[in-house]
Formats: sequence, C-alpha cells, structure tokens
Amino acid sequence: MRLMPGLLNLLDDRTAELANTAVALKANNMKDVAARAQAVTAELKEANKQLEIAKAKLASSQIDGLFQNAVEVDGVRIVTVYLNGTTPDTLRSMMDKLRDKEPNAVGALIGTDGSKTTLAVGVGKNALARGLKAGALVKQIAAIAGGNGGGHGRYPRYFQDRRCTERCGRHCERKPGKSKLSVL
Repeated sequence: MRLMPGLLNLLDDRTAELANTAVALKANNMKDVAARAQAVTAELKEANKQLEIAKAKLASSQIDGLFQNAVEVDGVRIVTVYLNGTTPDTLRSMMDKLRDKEPNAVGALIGTDGSKTTLAVGVGKNALARGLKAGALVKQIAAIAGGNGGGHGRYPRYFQDRRCTERCGRHCERKPGKSKLSVL
C-alpha cells in the first residue's frame, strides 16, 4: 500500500509541531508533552490564584484611603472610586470591608479586569436604616452607563462587557440595545 505524499507531509508537519511544542514546554521528549502541559497549566493556575490573593490584600489595604475623598451628605459618607485590574470578587471584598468599617457609608466601586467593567454598590447598615437602598442606586447608575441593574438592598452589582460599548449584540448576551448585565 502506497501512502500519498500529502499524507506524509501532514505527518511531518504534525511531528514538527509536536517537537516545537515539546521545546516550548521544556519537555524532555515528545512523549512528555501532555504531562508537561498539565504541569504548566497547574503552575499558571496557582500563580493566578496567588496574584488574586495579593490583589485582594492590596485592595483591602486601600480601604482607609477611599474615605479620604469621601463626600458627606446629611451624615452619610459617599465613597466612589474607579480601580483598574480588579475582579468582581476583589470589588465584593472591598465593598464588604467598606460597609463594615463605616455603617454610615454608601459606596460605588467601579473596577475593570481588562474584559469586563464591574460596578459594585453597597450601603452600610445605618444608611440602609435611613432608607438608602443599593438596588435603587445601582439601577440609576447603570442607567447612566446604558444598562440596568438590581439586586437586594445592601449589595447589588452590575457588569458590562467593555468590548461592546455600542451594545451591538455581537458581544453581548442580550439583544442589541442592552448591555451584557448580570447581578450576582
């Protein structure tokens, strides 16, 4: 049985690609490529986890600084800030600490992780008792950004896909005219 030249070329190309992958992954031989790829993936996952922990610690240490620019209205401290390189979990942690530190505070934290922009709005216990509701605030703020939002009274959130500033429908999960929004 005679093999076609195209098939041999394809096999040669695939073998060369596998050899290049082995070199890139620093695998000892081509048989170790899969195991090395799994090890590199695990290392990357652990590094990302450690990076998120470090970002959360850094964000937590910045809570006191957030109150320096706070505006006080009728005894309620209003804190607003925009943060680059923050995940929704980091914003959640910061908002929790902000609310715990100052029960008379209302906070609006906006962060981006490069692909998504997240708005976290929180209301401290005393501000909530005075009738301020984070769900109503996030709806108003989200409307300014061209979307909608909601959630419960103390802590709703709003997300918008940054790629889709024109809300074209190509990147958004919702129909054209609506942002990609989610309240967790």
